[in-house]
Amino acid sequence: MNSLSWLIYLADVADNLDWFFFIVMLLSILGGIIWLIVGLGMADTGAGSDDWRTWRKSGLLLIPLFFFGVVLGSIVPGKETVYAIAASEMGERAMNTQTFGKATQALNRWLDKQIQPEKESE
Repeated sequence: MNSLSWLIYLADVADNLDWFFFIVMLLSILGGIIWLIVGLGMADTGAGSDDWRTWRKSGLLLIPLFFFGVVLGSIVPGKETVYAIAASEMGERAMNTQTFGKATQALNRWLDKQIQPEKESE
C-alpha cells in the first residue's frame, strides 16, 4: 500500500475513533453524575468515613477518562480532513513531475504570446 492508500484507510479509522472518544466522554460524564448522586446519598446517610474515602477515590478515576475522551477526540482529525490531506499529497506529487513542469512552461509561453499583442497595440 502506498501513502495515499494509508490516508484513505485512516480516514475511515478516524471516523470510527471520533465516535469512540465521544462515547468515552459521554460515559465518563454519566458515570460522574451517578458517582456524585450516590456520593451525596452516602454523605446524607452518614456512611463511615472509610466508605466515603473509597468512594471518593473511585470517582477520581473518571477524571482522566473524561480528559482522555475530550483531548483525543479533539486531536483525531475528521474524515474530510484526512481526505483533504490525501488530495494535497496527490497534488504535490503531480506538481513534482516532469510533465507538470513542461505543461507549466507551455502555458506560460502561450500566455506570453496572448499578452504580447495587447502591449503592441497600446
